[in-house]
Formats: sequence, structure tokens, C-alpha cells
Amino acid sequence: MVYEILIPLEEENKYLALETRYQLGGMNWGTGNPEKRGIYLNFTKQTKIQKDGYVSTQTSLYAPGNYKIFIKELSRKSDKKLKEFHDYVEQSKDILFKAWKNDDTETIFRVIRYYEWK
Repeated sequence: MVYEILIPLEEENKYLALETRYQLGGMNWGTGNPEKRGIYLNFTKQTKIQKDGYVSTQTSLYAPGNYKIFIKELSRKSDKKLKEFHDYVEQSKDILFKAWKNDDTETIFRVIRYYEWK
């Protein structure tokens, strides 16, 4: 399950997607690096394209400003923990967006570290 928050950018049809997801881990096909199993938060710029009554999403995986942040290692998927963290991201989206816009990764990590796991 992926939880997504779309924040409109200044350009028409452009959004910042904050995606909270559980990932099985293993080898990252893009970087070749091993990744842990657990919860990740992605910051991804997207373009929504409408044509012939359909909407498609265009994403560039390696665009500047796209981040994939490892949040917490989990040995098995927990929808409850994923939803709880997503709710925290939803509450913090304005701060996270402002920090992303200013390329302030320190604030992004500070906000993420502030979350208390139950």
C-alpha cells in the first residue's frame, strides 16, 4: 500500500508527491545498492497529463529534488505503522514542503526524527 499526498507546484499540472510506502528491501535496480526492508518516504516531482479523457502521471526518478528516505526498518509489513506515519506526514506536509522547496534537507530529517513510534 502506498499513501500519497499531492502538493501543487507553481507550474501548471506539476505536483510534489509525498509517498509513504513499505518496501520489501533487496537490491535497488537504479543504484545497485542494497536497501533495507521497511518504511520509506519519497519526495517526487510529478506532471499530470490529461488527454482524451484520461489522466497520466509522468515522473522522472532521478530529477533534482527527488528524495527517497529510509524511515524505519520492519521485518514484516504493518499497515497500522504505515498509516500512522502517513498521518504524521499529512500533519507535517506544510513544513516538509517548505523545507523541500528551500532544499533544506536538515529540516526534513529533523521533522522525520521527531516522529515517535508507538
